[in-house]
Amino acid sequence: MEKCVQCGVSADVQPVVAIMNVNDASKLKNAVPINVNGQWAALPICTKCHQEPKLKAHFHLRSNYKQGLVKAGSSNLGG
Repeated sequence: MEKCVQCGVSADVQPVVAIMNVNDASKLKNAVPINVNGQWAALPICTKCHQEPKLKAHFHLRSNYKQGLVKAGSSNLGG
């Protein structure tokens, strides 16, 4: 079970991830990353919180979160 990083609701697999700086993510109560790439973490987030975000993050569908982690710190957003 995964908890949404914003509201804490549980699901087997959350559909979206929030890409955040590891330092910022570590300050959050429900921060359990599904993957970390250097200074960036992918954290599970539910659909409702993705649609009404209170977090400063980049959001990606679960299926392409690895690209989001790679691009997070890049100055070339084209990848």
